Amino acid sequence: MGKLTWTDIASLAVTFVTLPFVMGWEVSKLLVFPAKGRGVAKTALSASVRHLMSHTTTAQIQALSGTSRQAYEAWAKRNKLPITVESLVDGSALFWIGTKRTDRVVLYVHGGGYFSPLTDMGLNFMSYLKKQLQDQGVESGFAVLQYSLLPDVFPTQLRQISVAVDHLLATGLDPSNLQLIGDSAGGNLLVQFLSHLAHPIENIGPITPFKSPLAGVCLVSPWVKSQSTSLSFTQSSSTDILSDTVTLGWGKDYFGGVQESLRPYVEPIYGPIGWFQGITKYAPRLLVTAGEEERFKDDIVDLVETRLSPAGVDVEFLIVEGGTHDDPCFDFFLSPNPASVHSSVRVVVDWIKEGLVPGRS
Repeated sequence: MGKLTWTDIASLAVTFVTLPFVMGWEVSKLLVFPAKGRGVAKTALSASVRHLMSHTTTAQIQALSGTSRQAYEAWAKRNKLPITVESLVDGSALFWIGTKRTDRVVLYVHGGGYFSPLTDMGLNFMSYLKKQLQDQGVESGFAVLQYSLLPDVFPTQLRQISVAVDHLLATGLDPSNLQLIGDSAGGNLLVQFLSHLAHPIENIGPITPFKSPLAGVCLVSPWVKSQSTSLSFTQSSSTDILSDTVTLGWGKDYFGGVQESLRPYVEPIYGPIGWFQGITKYAPRLLVTAGEEERFKDDIVDLVETRLSPAGVDVEFLIVEGGTHDDPCFDFFLSPNPASVHSSVRVVVDWIKEGLVPGRS
């Protein structure tokens, strides 16, 4: 990740100086026009993220954020947890949250448009899920996939998630004890993986044959279409944390060079209706979430209704009332132990537990 120029630094300064005014304006509008599911704190947070994403470049974000490994190690130290990193081939790695265990595993794939590294929000969310399961007697290992970011593009990341799953299964882990969860771009990468299971790409490499189906795959606000023209994506009154113009630019950066024949892997709604036919032998149950106010909502609905459900997959689809992109993760933006969490978080906890220990929800 390169150094910032003086121009980059100056523009960042302007972005942060104007941030309080943007937050104040959004909060004042909320006081005049109340909206369901959006309190003052969430409105301020959404406005700040939207402002930062709209006024920073990929280079600026990567320079400010550092690497995923740096984020993980700093977070683990702050939370007095062991630092356990397993290096894999192709430059990827697994970061373990707390004690490593491979009898029952939840593997998390973080979002960030394929340009932003792992964040405290994702780590906090996974730590919370781990503790909730533990409190209910479901001990599980939680691992985070560290994958390559831009300028690396498809199929680099697909190869890395395939290697990670293959590595875990090679330890003796039964697929029925492996849950996959990804948000935003991480959700897109898991959709790529499901597509690869249904239609293997020869140069990606084989996956260890599954002895049984996966415990489940959870897609939180998955990014499934790069150049969307849907109503939810283009509406000017959107309160989502993402802007349409910025997201379109990110889509060109990652999806733009994908061969037309491989496009359904990264944008499954361009594949045939039966694209996921037969996927139930690998992943019979999915949890998919979308925020009611998020720009990706219509595309996610399209994915569920025209691609996943017709394939016979048991899809639990949750549209979060008043939610923006990546709800329920945003409850954990500032803390691993927020004072309150959205009810959608409970849905995720119960769904993961049901997959790992059927009949105990």
